[in-house]
Amino acid sequence: MTEADQELLKSKPHGKIADAVVALDGSGQYRTINEAVNAAPSHSNRRHVIYVKKGLYKENIDMKKKMTNIMMVGDGIGQTIVTSNRNFMQGWTTFRTATFAVSGKGFIAKDMTFLNGGSWLPRTGVKFTAGLSN
Repeated sequence: MTEADQELLKSKPHGKIADAVVALDGSGQYRTINEAVNAAPSHSNRRHVIYVKKGLYKENIDMKKKMTNIMMVGDGIGQTIVTSNRNFMQGWTTFRTATFAVSGKGFIAKDMTFLNGGSWLPRTGVKFTAGLSN
């Protein structure tokens, strides 16, 4: 991790140095995390910071391998919540049940909660997955 990334983790970037702001109430550039992720540069060599304001975001995010060096910052654990309810019994593969899936290199998340309401037995659901391949 670079020194600049360590400084970002120590600070509260919020809207001040964020490249994109997500807010359910429309006060940001985007209303959903998916919109902000889809607008982020592909194969980026520089850190791209997405600030997600507090709220309950009901969506599945799948950050493909081309989405590199993304940092997602919320307003705090229990304040910025990403949730979904996909589960195996609905016909999804276990990997595809993830509320938040990351395949790109260099991802960092801070001050966010990830939930999957479909994860209680006997249904299987994943909250967060991260996988990198060379």
